Amino acid sequence: MSSSTTQTSTIGSIGAPSRRNTELALLVFAVVIPVFAYANVGLAIDGSLPPGLLGYGVGLGLLAGVA
Repeated sequence: MSSSTTQTSTIGSIGAPSRRNTELALLVFAVVIPVFAYANVGLAIDGSLPPGLLGYGVGLGLLAGVA
């Protein structure tokens, strides 16, 4: 006489994917766009980059990092 056994396996719950890299990319994009716009306006008006461009970019980056 042969006995048949059924093997079952359980599937664990799948958690929500982490979107931390996407969030970081969007924050970087949100900082880069105004910095490029500021540089573009400086180039259009004076023909050179504004002297406070680096400080402006760092300030926006810090604000985005805190948020």
